[in-house]
Amino acid sequence: MKSTSALSLEKISSEHSAPQRFAIVNGDDFGFSTGVNQAIFKAHTDGVLTSTSLMVTGGDGRTRRYADNLP
Repeated sequence: MKSTSALSLEKISSEHSAPQRFAIVNGDDFGFSTGVNQAIFKAHTDGVLTSTSLMVTGGDGRTRRYADNLP
C-alpha cells in the first residue's frame, strides 16, 4: 500500500503537467531568388515552415505572386 504522501505527489504531478511547447520554424530571405522562394513555398505548404522573413529588394519579381498564394 502506498503512503499518503506518495498518493499526494501522484495527484499533484498528474494535475500539473508541463505546458505544451511549440517550435516556430522560420524561412529566411523570402524574395531573394526563385529557388529560395520555391523552397520556402514548398516547406510552408508541406507544413514545415510557420513563418518567413521578406527581402523586399530581392531579385525575384514573382515574390508577390508566391506570397498571395500563402495563407
